[in-house]
Amino acid sequence: MESLVEKWVYFIKNAENLRLIPSNIDDEGLKSAYTEADKHTWTRKDLEAYDYALMREADGITEKMLVVQKAELAKQIEIAKNLIALGLNNDLIVKGTDLTVEEVQDLRTQKII
Repeated sequence: MESLVEKWVYFIKNAENLRLIPSNIDDEGLKSAYTEADKHTWTRKDLEAYDYALMREADGITEKMLVVQKAELAKQIEIAKNLIALGLNNDLIVKGTDLTVEEVQDLRTQKII
């Protein structure tokens, strides 16, 4: 099997009997198809463990994204405070920080945003 088409044809013809992904498969879509086909031979317990691992991985990604978002917001707030101290108007601060006018105004009045 040389071409991607040949590899897909082989997969379609033999998917129900395959247990391993052939070493010459480098296409991500085809690898995913082999993995999905293999799941049909798994026990219920194996499927549940796999689903649980995927959920935990997604939770970890979400947590990391939230940490990054909080850090970016803290940076924007710090920049905005510095720009307020320099006497810049709200419109310029909004353009420089991506904060909203309301958030900048809250910083001016020392409200927590």
